[in-house]
Amino acid sequence: MNGESGSMGLSVTPHALFSGPSEWKLLASGIDSLDLAIYVSWERNWTEFYLFLDNLKDKAAGTKGIMLPPGVAGRAKMLPGGRPPMYRFHLEFPDFHLFIGKSQEATTYPNVYVSVNSKTLWENGLKKALDGVMGKLALLGGEIRRIVPSRVDPCADFQLPVGIALEFLQHHKVTKSDRWNPHMRGDRLGTFYVGAKGSPIQLRIYNKSLEIDEVSEKFWLYDIWQIDVVDHIWRVEYQIRRPVLKQFGINSIDDLMNKIAGVWA
Repeated sequence: MNGESGSMGLSVTPHALFSGPSEWKLLASGIDSLDLAIYVSWERNWTEFYLFLDNLKDKAAGTKGIMLPPGVAGRAKMLPGGRPPMYRFHLEFPDFHLFIGKSQEATTYPNVYVSVNSKTLWENGLKKALDGVMGKLALLGGEIRRIVPSRVDPCADFQLPVGIALEFLQHHKVTKSDRWNPHMRGDRLGTFYVGAKGSPIQLRIYNKSLEIDEVSEKFWLYDIWQIDVVDHIWRVEYQIRRPVLKQFGINSIDDLMNKIAGVWA
């Protein structure tokens, strides 16, 4: 997942001329968020399995979640919420969140939804992360019929000698969207958004080192970056939802693996 400076940006926009700091370094690039819509056939006794999940959900009400009995599917817990309107049950595994709908068979719509954790994607890679999802579904008695990427967030992290000023981005931005929104932290730029919040595609440029310190506490990223001084690290991140993924012809996991470079370009 890691890369050296110039390996991505130069190949994507070799014609562009940028003025600004030259002592920058590409620390890492990869997929930071991945949501999957999964068509599953539950092979075990569905009525019994549904009642088991429903009972756990009732017990989890008003709590931060209760652990599944040992031997069901490894370490996991039932959370009290779901993902309305389609997914009633929410199971949290160490590497991903699993949402299960009310139907035994998926026909027109997927009956399972998965959100893979950022740390799992960075440390294990896409293939190993997906193997973990499929393994847990098999332990629960689910047979996967089809997996469709629903949301993908590709990103790249850069270390700069200084921060990025709002004026610099305003002067250099080239975009079809007229929706851009800077979020300031005092007199410093925190995040620069391009595209509406609910749109099928949105770009975020933000101070990742500051975000880790103040919000996410994803200190494990330091090992991914492999640097001694964590300062002035900025992330360029796209949030790409299903309508845009469909335009790129990404309708399966194989499509995602084969076409992610084209999505970047």
